[in-house]
Amino acid sequence: MQNDFGFIKLSRKAFSGELWALKRTFSDWEAWIDLIQYARFEPNVGSHNVGVASIELRRGQLVGSIRFLAQRWSWGEKKVRVFLSYLRKNNMVTTETVNGHTVITLLNYSKYNDSCEDTPNDTQKDTDNALLLKELSESMTQLRAQLRTQQEFIENLGHSKGTNKKKDKNNKISPNGDTKDGDPDGSPMFPHDGSNQAFQTLVKWMATHTPYCSDPSHWSHGMSQQEFESLTGRYGFEPNQVAKTIAEIENRKDLRKKYTNLYLTTLNWLKRSQHD
Repeated sequence: MQNDFGFIKLSRKAFSGELWALKRTFSDWEAWIDLIQYARFEPNVGSHNVGVASIELRRGQLVGSIRFLAQRWSWGEKKVRVFLSYLRKNNMVTTETVNGHTVITLLNYSKYNDSCEDTPNDTQKDTDNALLLKELSESMTQLRAQLRTQQEFIENLGHSKGTNKKKDKNNKISPNGDTKDGDPDGSPMFPHDGSNQAFQTLVKWMATHTPYCSDPSHWSHGMSQQEFESLTGRYGFEPNQVAKTIAEIENRKDLRKKYTNLYLTTLNWLKRSQHD
């Protein structure tokens, strides 16, 4: 007989892995799991930036418009509306409009995420609490880095429009991947001292040269500083290689919408270029 008690422990890292990032049409169950994992996990109130709007989110809340969820799940907008209506009728979520954006609240979020004491019929008591706490801490750090990156994207996009119009005309990458002036490959000038300013340089450069890739609304997962440092450290790619690959993704309008994870897409393209 099926046992409905207890929990299956699943690291949040699973949702940034290659299997979850595969482009596909989500099932209703996958869409529900996606809402749970995408909702704010931290107990304190935090800000979520959407365009120029800043929306405060509590634990178990997320910003998700009909159009955004339809693109994320590869659904039609009508199906998303029917699905959210089902969740509301079954007291699983509520929805409200805040500053012109849809905020979804998971009504039983703590029930899905808070731990409980095991019973004799459940799995034995935890022996890996330290490892679990470490993974949760790393996931929270990554989420904070993504939020900071999104904020930097938005700030730099606004700054670029006001101060870099002439520079954009001179350095804009053409559909063929070349540039009018500046570096031959259009890459930014990264610092040579190995400092953490390299990621900030990439962020500012992307805001000007790769607006599609720099827009967080186009990705379910962007690229954090930790992931950038993994590309240049663990995998040994040069910062200019990373920038050039992102520019290639930007220029492939026929392919870029198939991808949902900027970091994994960049990593896979870099690996592929090594074998070409």
